[in-house]
Amino acid sequence: MGSKKPTVTPVVSVDIEKVRRRLQEWRCGRKHGARIPEALWISAAKLAKKHRPARVAHELGLDYDGLKQRLNTASSEVATQPTFIELAPLTPSSHCECSIEIEDRRGAKMKLELKGVSAVDLAALSRALWSAER
Repeated sequence: MGSKKPTVTPVVSVDIEKVRRRLQEWRCGRKHGARIPEALWISAAKLAKKHRPARVAHELGLDYDGLKQRLNTASSEVATQPTFIELAPLTPSSHCECSIEIEDRRGAKMKLELKGVSAVDLAALSRALWSAER
């Protein structure tokens, strides 16, 4: 009597399964020829850092070379990618309205309502209030 080898079902990581489902949903609704969204590639690259890239590519049905390339460029882009923050310029002629409420440790309160104050004056007032002796 010959014994059969037991079939081993590969264990799929929970995080790989989540990304596999997202890819499957995208594949079902995509237009022919559409490229995989960047967010999915980033998720796959993160998995490839944690697991073997070959395993991730196989489990997700991705091109191994494409995943490897993304993995290599993702790590270098993170370090060199600049962050852009836009700040609205404050002009000395711009005036604003604001109210400032101050309360000391004993519970005494003071409220200032300022109208038509320039941003420069408001900044100077704020510095003076915060630097005052308590």
